Amino acid sequence: MQFKNSIIKTLGTALMLLFPVFCVNSCRKTEEVPVELKLRTEVASARSGQQFLDIQVDPNLSWTLEVRTSDQSGEVDWVWFEPFIKTADDVNENEVTVISSDMVHGQAVTLHYAENHSSQKRQCTVVLSCGKSVSSCVFTQNGAISVIETPDDFNTSTALPMWLELPAAYDDDHRHFVTHSMNLRDNKGQSVTFRNYSMDFDEDEMIAAWVAYPLNSWTISSGTGRTNAWGLDPKIPRDKQPVIFNAFGNSGSYARGHQIPSADRYADGANQQTFYGSNMTPQMHSFNSNIWATLEGHVRTKSKAFDTLYVVTGCYTGKTLGKCRDNDGKQITIPGGYYKALLGFSRSEVASGSTVKGGSGNYAGYYIGVGYYFDHQSYPNTKQEVDAHRMSIDALESITGEDFFPNLVTILGSSEQAAMVERQNASFWNLN
Repeated sequence: MQFKNSIIKTLGTALMLLFPVFCVNSCRKTEEVPVELKLRTEVASARSGQQFLDIQVDPNLSWTLEVRTSDQSGEVDWVWFEPFIKTADDVNENEVTVISSDMVHGQAVTLHYAENHSSQKRQCTVVLSCGKSVSSCVFTQNGAISVIETPDDFNTSTALPMWLELPAAYDDDHRHFVTHSMNLRDNKGQSVTFRNYSMDFDEDEMIAAWVAYPLNSWTISSGTGRTNAWGLDPKIPRDKQPVIFNAFGNSGSYARGHQIPSADRYADGANQQTFYGSNMTPQMHSFNSNIWATLEGHVRTKSKAFDTLYVVTGCYTGKTLGKCRDNDGKQITIPGGYYKALLGFSRSEVASGSTVKGGSGNYAGYYIGVGYYFDHQSYPNTKQEVDAHRMSIDALESITGEDFFPNLVTILGSSEQAAMVERQNASFWNLN
């Protein structure tokens, strides 16, 4: 018996030398086969950053690496992995799961984390799984020493610029026109300051009624990618906008739904602005990550056919799903519906027989429009479902009460031609 115990002890020591346990303090593991995960930095500052992960697992076995909330209750969208496999339209930008089949042999995995604009620290759990074997570590990011300053009141104008994407101004003291600009290189490679997006912000509902912007290859741009820089809009008082350093509701019960998507603005500075609380509305997770994400990707794909695609994304509050709280405890309206109004402009015809020719100078070319409206609920995430919710701009205006693309009459020089564009619902817009 003593000889047998000695053999067992010797074998145990040998196994520990072969598979050292790296995870200490906040790291835990359970195993049937050797699995080890180590964070090189378990506690980070509020600034954005990245770190390589130390992973030990049998290369012949399948494994999964994922990020979870520490209490398993909500979304984690301030931490993500690279490398990861992107879809053609980059619909799923925020990759929090990596599986071994996606990896090139010997490829390193990097954990990225966004800047924390909140004064509160935040935590997540990084989990490595191989069969029933698990190794996990808690990652903590400290809060910011100071947060973004915002004005005490709105300082906005009721006069809207003559930009083609803008709906008509709304005569209401509680709705405010706000616009943000960005620095990027245009399609000629020149550095320019250009409009990023504009919004009609409703201080009663504490969400933007609509967000409007031009979309093409050089406004989408490239560079920084998705930043997850959840922050405050520096042009809106803090007590009038959603404060959502963390998700809406209790335990992230509602997603922070972008109106202008992150993937529509990838230049440094421009992407960070898409994460302002003013650009967010509370969305059901099943809506945000499925049918709505599919429509967003479809819009980016269609934009490639045009010189510019003018986009209005909005929410309908004629009916609502009630209220939910932001991080400050304010009541934020949950919209009852969401929509997109699209106006495509191209100097050459993109859809024979479906476009309207008109305009002069830089605006001489072909125009085609369409609308989409969805009640705020779960849908089958299919192309048939997206196409079934397509309609003319006229039909969308009758639902929302908004007046889309009022400057089109001036551009075309004809109210009859503008009306033709707004009556369109061409098969050109079918989801491929």
